[in-house]
Amino acid sequence: MSSPFLDIQGNPIPQEQVLGSGGSAVVLLQNDVAVKTPLRYLWSSDSDVQVNIESLRREQAVYRRLQNPGDERSEGIVRCIGFSNEATQLAYMVNGDLRTYLAKCRPSHQLQLTWFNEMARTLSYIHDRRVLVADIASRNFLLDSDLSLKICDFSEASLLPLDSDMEAVDDNGYTTQIDIGLLGAVMYEVSLKLKPVSRPSQNIRIISWDDGLMFVQVDNHLRHLSHHPLDNDELALVTDAILPSWIQQAIVLSGSHKAAFLCDKGQLFILLKQDRNDKHSTRLRSIPGRQISHIAARSVRMHNPALISGAVALVLASDARTVVSFDSRQPMIAWLTDKETKQDPTHSVKFADPIVKLTSKFAALDEAGTVHVWGEKSPVQPPDPPDEDEVFQEAWNRYVLFGDPIQRWPSRLPEALDYTPRSLPLLPIKKLATGGCYNVGVSRAGELFIWGSRSEKWPDCRC
Repeated sequence: MSSPFLDIQGNPIPQEQVLGSGGSAVVLLQNDVAVKTPLRYLWSSDSDVQVNIESLRREQAVYRRLQNPGDERSEGIVRCIGFSNEATQLAYMVNGDLRTYLAKCRPSHQLQLTWFNEMARTLSYIHDRRVLVADIASRNFLLDSDLSLKICDFSEASLLPLDSDMEAVDDNGYTTQIDIGLLGAVMYEVSLKLKPVSRPSQNIRIISWDDGLMFVQVDNHLRHLSHHPLDNDELALVTDAILPSWIQQAIVLSGSHKAAFLCDKGQLFILLKQDRNDKHSTRLRSIPGRQISHIAARSVRMHNPALISGAVALVLASDARTVVSFDSRQPMIAWLTDKETKQDPTHSVKFADPIVKLTSKFAALDEAGTVHVWGEKSPVQPPDPPDEDEVFQEAWNRYVLFGDPIQRWPSRLPEALDYTPRSLPLLPIKKLATGGCYNVGVSRAGELFIWGSRSEKWPDCRC
């Protein structure tokens, strides 16, 4: 029987090999070795898989630092047998994870004390090696054949410089005190054989979820879930000026324009990063003028801000049938504000029915259920400069291994786009979502359509 997972080559993984899975990886049992590979489903886009590969490589860097046979405290970490670019081989723990074990067995008081001592010693060692775990839970402790306890899963961990002051370090809210508190919750769970205390219920609203980027309102707070999210200070700057409940759309931009937020009254706000007197500052700018009902920014390259095309499409509240597109944001802003220097849109098209949704893949869904797409790459593209740049390659390697942001990119011109729209041969669509390689539509009759770039059939899947 096949599992819902695929290996890195796209082949189905048998269910009997699967030991477990998480947000970015699946763990397989192969020849008595636990093999951790990037998470991939049938519907996963190339960009999704690449993000999971990079997460695995960052975790490998953590494991490398923590493997130290000279310190017996390192025995509390699952032993690494080997690494490859797309897999981590770990010792197989035959008794599974602690949470599952506690659901079936009641450990003796003496065994609990032994576990608590092992947990504390191991966490002390991890902090000595300048690592914050961040995700400490009973599911991430594994039991060997002798019921000795070992911690695994460092996909959320922070690998800090070796000279870091662990008493003062704070990595986006995660500290050694947070790790210790999470460990205390695991000990409480073991001692009382109870599920962890749940957090109070929260009101959650998804503002935007498109092409792997998500903005969410949690109670009265704004959250950004992405490979490179806006930081807490930037989000606070937004919510100081705008109530999260007002935000109807949020999109990520590039360069000095970090993000845009569209409010329920059609007003647009842009988060700007500025350099003045060798100092960086960020501010939120309100764009006056015409009211907007939908906006989308086209991303052509995933991790490279300099290679995002800058193309923007929008629908005005005063004319729901017309979509206007611009090659970049500056002429769009001038056009919205009616400045004398305004330029005409790069392309403008009027559809027969009002637009109800606009996505970053430059797909528009109208009231009749028709999906219109545009913004494909033009056949002729600007030339690319050579990439023989050792400094850039070193920066890229540090990004892949440690998540360090890249400060400089090879200078390439944005890709050229074709703005001529075409309508897709689908039944009337009720819901539309677009992603990396695959796009999904649900018809008004409840049929599911999946299409993308991997098949000559149209659509790729209908069910």
